[in-house]
Amino acid sequence: MRTLFARIRASLFIASTGLVTMAAAADGEIPSDMQAALQAGDAAALAASLEAGADPDARADEGLEATALMLAASNPDPALVRVLLEAGAQVDIADAMGDPAINWAAYYGHAAVVAELFQAGASAEQVGHGTVAEIAIRRGHQDVLALALDATSQRPERPVAHAALEAALLANERETFAALLALADPVALRDWASRPLLHAAARVGHESGVDALLQAGVDIQATDQIGFTALFEAAREGHGAAVDRLIGAGADIDHAAGENGMALTATHVAAIAGHVDVIRRLAEAGANLDMQGVTGAAPLYWAAFEGQRDAVLTLLDAGADPDIRPDGTPDFHTVAEMLDWPEVAERLDRRVTD
Repeated sequence: MRTLFARIRASLFIASTGLVTMAAAADGEIPSDMQAALQAGDAAALAASLEAGADPDARADEGLEATALMLAASNPDPALVRVLLEAGAQVDIADAMGDPAINWAAYYGHAAVVAELFQAGASAEQVGHGTVAEIAIRRGHQDVLALALDATSQRPERPVAHAALEAALLANERETFAALLALADPVALRDWASRPLLHAAARVGHESGVDALLQAGVDIQATDQIGFTALFEAAREGHGAAVDRLIGAGADIDHAAGENGMALTATHVAAIAGHVDVIRRLAEAGANLDMQGVTGAAPLYWAAFEGQRDAVLTLLDAGADPDIRPDGTPDFHTVAEMLDWPEVAERLDRRVTD
């Protein structure tokens, strides 16, 4: 999500840690003892810091101006969030990019934290880099998406036949699925969250289901609520065989999602997830490796910020241009040095020599 690129501008701190780097606190900033408690995931120490007078709405002084609640939401243990809420933390305060704590939890896929924040009255409709539901769709967090839809009473009703078809698909019951599919209108088929059923087949990597749905006439370019096609789902989850089937059937490998899908491509989502095999398959099929999303970042920069070194190396080997980057971010050689990736720096040096 775009908030991560604000972190690149500040310190290029890798998202896998779930926390930003913070300096010594001034008034209103996160004090060192609170910082240490958040980084350690220590709810008792966090409570002690609050009892000693720390502001439950304290913010980091760099990058996203993240509140303590947002940093707590980056940890899978809901106890940290609970401590801050009990101390009076405001649940819907937004960071510098418009995202409240629940969007942070949705990004990381921390369903228990999302549930805790909903119970505390968090909004499901506050838009930073999408709503909670849109972020969950983009990241592939099905449990978070279910919580968001239930919180807004938006889980759709659908025909029993559609539910039976999806159940057979997910259970890989091929004969049952084929029999039910023969009786259905394939174009109208949707999954439990009102996404095209082809997405569900791609998401779980059932090539036979992908084949059957395509043969039945479903639209290979059908999109979900954020503009993802089935190819995105297969690429994000690392299902190489399903990726091959979709490409072979004519999927647009350079399709860009909607703005609420960050205008990402299938290559972006494969890079973010670190699926080097899928990146190679897309590159070999002729994918544009340098398409920029709404942040201005191509797959290479997304992979770097997600800490996906092997994906970075794979993209460089496939010809990705390291000079394409978001405005205000460091050049890629600097990125490699900041991340202590000598292999990447060497690859960049070799590229200049060649």
